[in-house]
Amino acid sequence: MRMRELKKHWRRLLRFCRRHRKLTLAIGIFVALMMLAQFFYPGARLLPGTNIAGRNYSGWNKSDVVTALDAAYADAIIGVYFGDNDKPYQELPPADIGISIGNGRRVSNMDYPWYLRLVPTSLLWYGLIYSNTVPDVNVAEDRLDAYLEKEFGNNCEVKPIDASLEMDGRNLRLIGSSAGGRCRVDEARRALTQIHFDSPSYGRARIAMDAVEPDVRDDDAKRLAATIGGKLLGDLEMSLGDYSGTVTVPADQLASWLEFEVVDKKLTVVISEEKSADFFNNQIAPLVSQAAGVSTITTNNLNDVSRVNGTEGKMVNVKETNLRIAEYLMDARTSVAVAIESVEPTLQYASSFSATSEGIASFIKHFAQTHDGTFGVQLVEIGGQGRAAGYNQNRQYEIDGVGRILVGYGMQNGRENGSMVSDIGGDTACLKNVLSKNDVYCVSAAVFGALKRDREALGLGNTLIYSDNIKSTAADMAWFLAKIYDGSHSMTSTHRDELLDGLRASEPRPGIGSLDTRAVNATGSRNGQYSDVAVLSANHSEFALAIMVDGGKWTDIAELARQLTDFMNR
Repeated sequence: MRMRELKKHWRRLLRFCRRHRKLTLAIGIFVALMMLAQFFYPGARLLPGTNIAGRNYSGWNKSDVVTALDAAYADAIIGVYFGDNDKPYQELPPADIGISIGNGRRVSNMDYPWYLRLVPTSLLWYGLIYSNTVPDVNVAEDRLDAYLEKEFGNNCEVKPIDASLEMDGRNLRLIGSSAGGRCRVDEARRALTQIHFDSPSYGRARIAMDAVEPDVRDDDAKRLAATIGGKLLGDLEMSLGDYSGTVTVPADQLASWLEFEVVDKKLTVVISEEKSADFFNNQIAPLVSQAAGVSTITTNNLNDVSRVNGTEGKMVNVKETNLRIAEYLMDARTSVAVAIESVEPTLQYASSFSATSEGIASFIKHFAQTHDGTFGVQLVEIGGQGRAAGYNQNRQYEIDGVGRILVGYGMQNGRENGSMVSDIGGDTACLKNVLSKNDVYCVSAAVFGALKRDREALGLGNTLIYSDNIKSTAADMAWFLAKIYDGSHSMTSTHRDELLDGLRASEPRPGIGSLDTRAVNATGSRNGQYSDVAVLSANHSEFALAIMVDGGKWTDIAELARQLTDFMNR
């Protein structure tokens, strides 16, 4: 029965062909030509209708297609997404995560198999199936591992991103939130090697994670935007506190001051002090500001003698006013008053110091308390009125360099007693090295032994003497040098003059030595402590001065010595 039906249909086809011979011939020729075209179509070219990454490459040579596609993907950006977030966690070039994009295998696999060449018209439609192909993703394992370690460590934990707002003129624009959470490193690795490309310029890697919601969601930000937006429909009128009148902040200008931050898990508007500064300075301050007066305190030897109080001033408290504006915008208050605060009068001292020991001591104290470092100072007048004054004078300092005064005295005293004072080089040469270079290696141990034994008798009760370090005070050193200078310490004039001449610098030194290069002077510094001892001349007398400071400067030592010299010249 079936065979009979087939024969029947065949006869009908033959009758149709006889009746329409031209049409049948045309169809036959078309099919023959199509089969020839399909059979001989070059394998190095893409089929008609081939569309890759949104561009038609019909008939293109495959090598040209690879070049064109590689160029199109060269500047691609990869967006790394977590979970269902629409906002990327990061957007970066593929190379930053060890990924390179190629199209060689992709294009080479777009072949035209022999069996489809035997199917009539396949040349016209088979190229369409290549439109959904994806590029080749090549992975540099070491760089991908480095990226994963840097961004996620071992936990693969991502912090959620709170929703926020930003100003666009007077309009508020939502900055969407993103969920955070925890993912698996192996899942992150897999996702980063299976990138979906929306276009040659952008690809997405989506990493699955257990979501943690942000503190501020989009709806929270939208509610705040609705509240603030209502306030910005009109200008802001601010009262001036105790002053009459108001000041108007135009809505557009107020909008330009707004910034947003999350405080205690809540999105909050903040008024930028920097952006609002010009308005406060030019529009509000002239209406309410009053300059503070000057309170004058008269002192003598640092003791208050009289005080004249100046008037208080007034100024705008910008920080508090901005806080009030922010509260108004968030419906926490119904109006805004400019915050005004008092300004204390400026203190001005009219200080005087008497030309007495007490006055000198007060003068030194004032200088020490108004300059850097911890000072220890002693002044001893030689002759004249015999004045003496100090500040922190019994505080110990490391006096490396200044200790040469003690060692030099010990050597000269030993020479007078006939004891050995130098181990090498002779006594005179050794003394010169000690006084000019602070070189004590030639000094006999007996000298140090005698100084330690006699230090109480020499007035050096607060001085500690070692062969490699000496600690002393301004009082000990100033009084000791004064007694050498005025001859109170028993020593022949020859040995005394030899010692004092050796202490006169042959070139400028820092500190006191910078004022008078021929002054009897010794300086030293150790571990951030500076010490300077000298004998200086005034109009009516001479005075020994020891200045020591921890954490100070040589220039301050010189300045104090200069001012004390001027003081003693009064």
